[in-house]
Amino acid sequence: MAFGGQTVKGPNVTLLDSTPAIMPDSSKFHGRLYNQTDTYEAATLTAGSYIAMARLPKGAVVKDGFVMCDALGASMTVTVGDSFDTDRFLTSISAMQGVGAQNNGCGRFNAIDGIGYKYTCEKDILVCVGDATTATGTITLSITYQLEG
Repeated sequence: MAFGGQTVKGPNVTLLDSTPAIMPDSSKFHGRLYNQTDTYEAATLTAGSYIAMARLPKGAVVKDGFVMCDALGASMTVTVGDSFDTDRFLTSISAMQGVGAQNNGCGRFNAIDGIGYKYTCEKDILVCVGDATTATGTITLSITYQLEG
């Protein structure tokens, strides 16, 4: 592929190239990644229910995540968020065929505003089920985050 366009810098590279160099926030540059994974076995879980599946500490910056589940029931949907915004990380997707059939094999976080979100207090991450009378099956959540500096 021929390169003939502009070269521009994102904010973090601009900081690194400044004189004197300034280290970007560690939540955006280097830093240790953490992961929490949990599985819940739903047995006739009612629509509108929330499953607390991870607890992130103050200063956690969400980098990625996904939810996988069985076919939970006809017209069942799944979102991932927190008590402030129940679809902060994953907007409503159908779980009728099982999330594994969607989004390249899983319900990968797809809400652009959620990736990079920084928690200012300890918070539970919630998987929310809706749109059907009951959900039955296995739900697994995996979330990756960094702790700020």
